Amino acid sequence: MKNKLFTLSSIILISFSIQVSAQVDPIAALIPQVGQVDFFEGSWKELLAHAKETDKPFFVDIYTEWCSPCKLMSKFTFTDSQVADFANANFVSYQIDAEKGEGEDIADEYKVKAFPTVLFFDSNGKLLGKAVGYYDHERFLGVMEKYLKKITK
Repeated sequence: MKNKLFTLSSIILISFSIQVSAQVDPIAALIPQVGQVDFFEGSWKELLAHAKETDKPFFVDIYTEWCSPCKLMSKFTFTDSQVADFANANFVSYQIDAEKGEGEDIADEYKVKAFPTVLFFDSNGKLLGKAVGYYDHERFLGVMEKYLKKITK
């Protein structure tokens, strides 16, 4: 009798464990789907040539290594599938460290004073505007749509 009771208890416990693990994790539902913005790799000059050649507007994420909001955008905003799909289809995307190499000159030229700053350009390199500070995936998607509409008018 004890063996049957133990076996029945084990079966119930295993069944319950399977049901619990199959349920949707409420925390996971809050995390956006994973994608990745494809950032152009090359120099500023190569970026300008590539944007012109492909006739695509571009944005430049200007960050620093010590900037926590910059890290959050890299980890969450630029890995959101909707942001990645929209950016990859409509923009050439570029990232540059404001405290290294060409990044210092670009940050100075465009008067970047806070991080992150995302600069939006048309395909000819004309500055359209900027987004300063942290943007979650929904807000950043809206900003990209706004600048794309400016270009396609």
